[in-house]
Amino acid sequence: MKLALKKSPYKDLLKNNQFKLWVENLERGSVITAAEYFRRIGHVCNAFDTTTQKLARLNDKAAGNFLLQVISHFENKKSAGTNIKGYVRALKSWWSFNEIEVRKKIRISGSNDYSKYENERVPTPAELQKVLDVANIRAKIALTLVGFCGFRIEVL
Repeated sequence: MKLALKKSPYKDLLKNNQFKLWVENLERGSVITAAEYFRRIGHVCNAFDTTTQKLARLNDKAAGNFLLQVISHFENKKSAGTNIKGYVRALKSWWSFNEIEVRKKIRISGSNDYSKYENERVPTPAELQKVLDVANIRAKIALTLVGFCGFRIEVL
């Protein structure tokens, strides 16, 4: 078990041995995916006042209905469709580990909605100069690496 999960607000979920085995199995493939699915399952359990054990005991039909409730919950909170898809993948992975298969056709609105990026544009040299003029040295370096070298912000 990785250190980051042990410091998580959802660390109590690891007391369930079956859940811990699932997380460890995910970590063998990707530590990042394991941490993300762990966080998402923890968030769902808190939001819906349930436990991983209760989720693992659902039958296929009940799991599909629960998934629809989760989707509606996050759509009502105006979450992005791609974010909701992440919760769906995490839940389906947990259920698959417990041999529960959701066969219900699930639709998520806005899962391919990239409209929030449609008004983005490259800043003009004058706009960039204004930002660089007021930035501290650390910010100037970060802006330069992202703007001129193509670094992604996550890399910094």
